[in-house]
Amino acid sequence: MKKILWTVLVSGLLALIMALSITNKVSYVKPAEALAKEEIVEIKVELNYQQKAWLGALQWCESRGNPKAVNPKDRDNTPSYGILQFKPSTFNYYQARYGTDKGTGYMDPDAQTAIVEQMIIRNDVKWSQQFPECVRKLGKPPVIHTAKVDKK
Repeated sequence: MKKILWTVLVSGLLALIMALSITNKVSYVKPAEALAKEEIVEIKVELNYQQKAWLGALQWCESRGNPKAVNPKDRDNTPSYGILQFKPSTFNYYQARYGTDKGTGYMDPDAQTAIVEQMIIRNDVKWSQQFPECVRKLGKPPVIHTAKVDKK
């Protein structure tokens, strides 16, 4: 019992440390369909401390914080890669969807983190499908409440 409590405590502390080291400024850009109808409005959103901690815990749960982690046989018998265990096709889909940096590969921990930050900010994914085992353990990320932005 002591060993389990110690493991949980150490895991939580490591997740918190990782979460606090994540860049906290994130941009939100509207999807292409919305942009065709109106002007571009960029919204600066910061993840709050609870969201940063959740993201760090997700990284720990998925790969034990190892950006070079490879799971050769995920739930669907295909490999997953990196700190957040993305499949290349999933990474490419979300990178295009959110317009994150195009110059990085699917193993880049910063690129994977930027995608999940956008997932948290936009709250437009089915978390239990994207990270099934870890979301079962951690729950969904805390929701961001933002003020309405007026266009000028």
